[in-house]
Amino acid sequence: MAPLRVHAPVAAWGDAPVPRSRPGVVDSATRLLRARFSGLDAALPVRLWDGTRLGLGANGALPGPPPFTLVITRPSVAAALVSGLGLPGLTEALLDGRLQIEGDLDAALRLRGALATPPAPRPRPWGGRLSWWWRARPLRDTVPAAAGWPAPSAPGRIAGGETASAFFGLWLEPQMLGSCALFLGPDTGLAQAQQDQLEQICRRLALGPGCRLLDIGAGWGGLVLHAARHHGVQALGLTLDPGQWALANGRIALAGLGRRVRVELRDWRALGETGAWDRIVSLGGPMPLGGIGGLLRTEAVAGPADLAQVQRLLAPGGLFLQHALTRPPARPGSRIGGGVEGGGAGDAPGTLSRLQRDLGAAGLEVLDVQALRGHAVQTLRHWGQRLQAQEAAARRCAGARAVREWRLGMALQALDLERGAAGLYQVLAARPDAG
Repeated sequence: MAPLRVHAPVAAWGDAPVPRSRPGVVDSATRLLRARFSGLDAALPVRLWDGTRLGLGANGALPGPPPFTLVITRPSVAAALVSGLGLPGLTEALLDGRLQIEGDLDAALRLRGALATPPAPRPRPWGGRLSWWWRARPLRDTVPAAAGWPAPSAPGRIAGGETASAFFGLWLEPQMLGSCALFLGPDTGLAQAQQDQLEQICRRLALGPGCRLLDIGAGWGGLVLHAARHHGVQALGLTLDPGQWALANGRIALAGLGRRVRVELRDWRALGETGAWDRIVSLGGPMPLGGIGGLLRTEAVAGPADLAQVQRLLAPGGLFLQHALTRPPARPGSRIGGGVEGGGAGDAPGTLSRLQRDLGAAGLEVLDVQALRGHAVQTLRHWGQRLQAQEAAARRCAGARAVREWRLGMALQALDLERGAAGLYQVLAARPDAG
């Protein structure tokens, strides 16, 4: 079936203008893309830089409106897709806007493996194989290299301060907890799920009047405010972000809780008060993914040295609650992390069993572990939908690249959690009473 021509060239999210291509390039791209994705067992709707629409994959065009459309903004991007971007290259192309996804981001990213890696080249009748890279060469030659594949744009990092707080305030829940919510029913909204999570944490820690609570990485003060208002604790929250510090203390003053709660701008690792805290919490921020879409994690408790510091700060009989992002242990004989052979050890770094072992080595006894993987998926997707709804304002606040980083990062993390490639656990541990 001939491709549908639509005379509406695609611009690349405000990046470099779409280059003019030589006559016949669209036809070459159409032929190569159809050959490249002929074995795909799912529909892949595509729109080229000149507005041409293609239905790729074994199913071809869908009978109704597609859930998403992959937008290829220039011939050199089509060449890269044909020859094989690899997952890092696919991610960078999406972040830069050279490759775009319109519609259901999750549905499109489920095909990321097929998009990143081409199938084995077909044998030629006269022997040997013609590589996809060689077959895509005419598309790379259509425009100068500088115009066809611009240098990657600068990372869209949210540096912190008032700009970061304004950005996150657009799409986090009203409490701005910024951590995994707890969905107790199918119709529970994000704001209620965050309230339910805060209350569960307070109850699991058995908080009560006079209890001394330390919140590591307190963010915008959501937990310390809830614990003081509803459970009567004396609370200290610590953050390294000036914007979080300012907003949290403003909220504390507005609530009239300044005598029992404060948030300070300091590193928790510098605390020296041995045994000063009855309860310690480390929830972390939005789940990170390889530097994409995550708050800086320098505040989070991570590793044996940090756990030993937590043990020193806890009073005998004190409780520690942590949200821990993990990955499953490698299967025997699998290759993990740069060619290292995984022998199936269950306590490899980053696994739940390794965290439990490190807690024990630090003198902390694990009391309970709650799996939050499904709740984390729902939280991330709520955030992604809210960010998409506020995309125009978010771009004005933080820039297009930063918005793409957060949307892509949260979607990828949700997919990894959904398929079990990552996990999230709420771990409760205690420092045994010396008596």
